[in-house]
Amino acid sequence: ALPPQRDANPRLLVSVAGVFAGLLSAFAVAFAKAAVSDVFLTPETVERQLGLKVLLALPHADGGALEPPALGPARPLPTLPAAREREGVS
Repeated sequence: ALPPQRDANPRLLVSVAGVFAGLLSAFAVAFAKAAVSDVFLTPETVERQLGLKVLLALPHADGGALEPPALGPARPLPTLPAAREREGVS
C-alpha cells in the first residue's frame, strides 16, 4: 500500500456531514409535523375526512387566500395618542 499523498481533512468531511444531517432532520421534522396536523385547510378536506357537508366557509380577510401570509417588511407599531403628541404628529 502506498502512503497518502496529503493529509485527510476531517473538518471538511464533518462539516459536510453535519450540513447534510441538519437538512435531512429539518425535512423529517417538517414532514412529521404535516403528517400529524389535525387542521383542515379546505372545505373539501372536511367533507372527505368527516363525511359531513360544509354549510358555510368563511374566507380570510385578505380575499380568501388559504396560504400563510408571506413574510414581508415589518409594519410600524401603532403609537398611543400621548406618544403622538410628544412627537408633534397629529
